[in-house]
Amino acid sequence: MKKFSIIMLVLALVLLPCASWAESLTLEECISRALNINPELQQAKAQMETAEAEKGVAGVARRFRLDGTASFKYSNSIDTNALNEQKKYSAGASRLGISAQQLIFDGGKSHLQLSVAAKNALAAQRDYEEAKNQLIAKVRDAYYNLNKATREKDVAKTRYDNQNDRLGLARNFFKVGSKAKIDVTKAEADVAKAKLGLVSATTNERKNQATLAAAIGDPLLDVTAAKDALEFEEWKIDMESAVSTAMENRQEIKAQEFNLASAEANLQLKRKGQMPELSLTGGLDTSGKLFAEDRAKLEGNDGWKIGANLTFPFLDGAKSLNESRVAKAQLEAAKSGLAKAKNDVALEVRTAWVALEQSGEAVTASREQERFAKDALELSKIRYKAGACDYLELSDAIEGYAEAQTNVIKSLYDSKYAAVTLKKAMGEYK
Repeated sequence: MKKFSIIMLVLALVLLPCASWAESLTLEECISRALNINPELQQAKAQMETAEAEKGVAGVARRFRLDGTASFKYSNSIDTNALNEQKKYSAGASRLGISAQQLIFDGGKSHLQLSVAAKNALAAQRDYEEAKNQLIAKVRDAYYNLNKATREKDVAKTRYDNQNDRLGLARNFFKVGSKAKIDVTKAEADVAKAKLGLVSATTNERKNQATLAAAIGDPLLDVTAAKDALEFEEWKIDMESAVSTAMENRQEIKAQEFNLASAEANLQLKRKGQMPELSLTGGLDTSGKLFAEDRAKLEGNDGWKIGANLTFPFLDGAKSLNESRVAKAQLEAAKSGLAKAKNDVALEVRTAWVALEQSGEAVTASREQERFAKDALELSKIRYKAGACDYLELSDAIEGYAEAQTNVIKSLYDSKYAAVTLKKAMGEYK
């Protein structure tokens, strides 16, 4: 007995942390886990790092460059003359060199290339932030859907229990002869229907659990202990402030602004296609030759060099002109893209704001309906037990109460979804 108690104590100590974690599975914990393990977000992060590295590559052209060279050669040969006499030759040669190069002027092309790369890196960072925000919204949506499915399962369970209670009453009344067999038959059919609804609601809950786990990035994660977060929260903001906040926060607008800046820089770059380039070069060399047949006779020379290169393009077949035309058209497209993005965001915010306003009224109305339906059910139970009503009235009251509960859940979910949608429209995800 003592040994058994020790084993149970050890199991309790092992399982207790797991149970505690399961009970504390909140929306914030789900989001935190998703930000750490979701593969789509990790891919966006890798793309951001790639763009940052490409920015470093673009900056190489304007940096001081220093190269070193080293070589050594050794050869051995045998010559045979007409008298079949042979003579051996062997020789060795070495060389060391250092060269330096610094770009002085290229008409601003390298500077603009770096500017474009920097803007691309910043745009990739914005894309990563947008991917992170979208992931947060996806996890939140899945979490609220799971809360809704869990509540609907509870309603289905209450409905099933009420129909079971009604079946018990009908059977008892039938035994004493106060109710007809039709009451029992109808109650049995309603219990079967309620059981089917409970099975369907339970299945839907499990599907939403799988959806939440997949959104987090771990399809096998156990999310059965997700806390309920569907309670109504009043969230007031005027439409103008919501639109203004969205214009400051929305990543697609910032991305269009960066696209516009990149297009402007690209146009300037293409217009400098005919600019000359000036660069300086310099170097230091030392070399030597070693002849073995002359007993290590060494010949060598040392030297240095310095120079300048000036390149001026005269004719390129109108390539620069056409590239400038393309860049100008791309600039106009970027301006239109920014204007369209602002219009789309403003419409999205306005639609979400109106939906949130209406959702609060729906919650109030549905809760009032639920209260009346609950009172009607209690009254019908009393009347049925007293023989003052038939099975149809009690059955309708049970179904009416279940429907009212479902409407409350739907209104709460719609309100939460409307708030989340407005936050997303405003660019606020946390």
